[in-house]
Amino acid sequence: MSSNVLRGFICILVCLTATVAFAQNKGETYSVKGTLVDSLLNESEPYATVRISNAANPEGNVKLSVTDEKGRFNERLSEPGDYVITLSSVGKNTVKRNFTLPRNYIYFRGNGNA
Repeated sequence: MSSNVLRGFICILVCLTATVAFAQNKGETYSVKGTLVDSLLNESEPYATVRISNAANPEGNVKLSVTDEKGRFNERLSEPGDYVITLSSVGKNTVKRNFTLPRNYIYFRGNGNA
């Protein structure tokens, strides 16, 4: 199997953690953070696109950013609810995961394979 075909089948491992933090005088804020890792190479995926959208309107962006040089991301959301995170990188399969940020609750969603 050629490397180009193999790259088409690469699964991206996502470690997604969402935690609740309380900001003084601003009410609740939610932190969605994780590290994007290529599951075949076991290497972080730098400068990949991270898109978070509301599950009710998946075409609209709530947050749009890129991972850092070590594949890490950390986004803050102001509202609890149902969201979709989409992670994409050139030459890799796009990964989409649904997650929920419940009010006043610490939530963890671990290793999800594409």
